[in-house]
Amino acid sequence: MFGVALMSVVIFVWMQSQPSLNGELTAETLSDYQLAIGSVGKSDVEDLPNEVIVYVLEDLQQNPARLTSGLMETEFSGTPTGIEVRVYEGKQTAFFRVAPRKNKDFADWVTKNSQALGKPRTKEYAATVKRFFAEYDETQGDLPDLAGYRDSLGLTATVSRVGFNMVAIVGGKSYRCVFEDDKQRLYFLLPRKTRQFELEGRKLDNGETLFPGHYNVKVE
Repeated sequence: MFGVALMSVVIFVWMQSQPSLNGELTAETLSDYQLAIGSVGKSDVEDLPNEVIVYVLEDLQQNPARLTSGLMETEFSGTPTGIEVRVYEGKQTAFFRVAPRKNKDFADWVTKNSQALGKPRTKEYAATVKRFFAEYDETQGDLPDLAGYRDSLGLTATVSRVGFNMVAIVGGKSYRCVFEDDKQRLYFLLPRKTRQFELEGRKLDNGETLFPGHYNVKVE
């Protein structure tokens, strides 16, 4: 009996010491924010034939690939060092920025799980970037699934490990993070009239959800 009571106390103390990954956060609407930019480095495909790399970058420099939807406009444009990915607001959306790292428990959890958070992003990016270049060369720029590359390559290039693993929920619908700045502030394109949303872990393609918490976010 004493052992059971002692174990209960130990479990209670352990639970109390764990970071709370639930609570309230605030966000702001960026009415004057025009775009988010990410990059795909030329060095990331250096094992592909040089003529393929040169062709893709030069063609995208002259004819950027664009995809427009109500949610966002995405552009892939070539540069001498790689591809710039630009994300613009859509006709029905605006940028919202939230800074979860201001929450100490969240920041501590990210620090402790940094490597695990980064692995799925690195894996998806490495696989997709080579496929993008190869398929672009094969189809002479007429990609059959540009929307797929927007999600798997474009939005992976514009975020880091935290943004890759987070989604905003509005009206039961999930919205991926579209940009993460050097302060790990997260940017989402959400319906313009959004006044509150939920922030939680994104379910990855393999079925995993690495971030276990949930925040209610109020737009100020």
